[in-house]
Amino acid sequence: MLAAAAALRTLAVADEPVAVVHGASTDILYYSDHPGWALSVNDRNLSDKLQAARRQGARWLAVADLPTVNASPFAREALATLHLVKEGGDFRVYDLAGRTVDAPRSHGENGAE
Repeated sequence: MLAAAAALRTLAVADEPVAVVHGASTDILYYSDHPGWALSVNDRNLSDKLQAARRQGARWLAVADLPTVNASPFAREALATLHLVKEGGDFRVYDLAGRTVDAPRSHGENGAE
């Protein structure tokens, strides 16, 4: 979770809103020192809420606790068309503005770290 927050600090500009998925916790928001939205991995409307966050200024999405995220059909659907920009041991960061228009990519492509 701290690695996800550190990744957001390197990608997002100061005071830029971000979206996070880590249970329903605001920890990543707190440690990244960014405003934004803490969304639940179990929310059946996760895709819609991510797009609403994007419309309100969030460019980056950080997800942590990957076993839980990967087990959620709502999270898998929501993340399938997002561009992965950074990956670590138990987190990923996606670009909400860089949605793919082709088939969903696996989580090792796109030059992810």
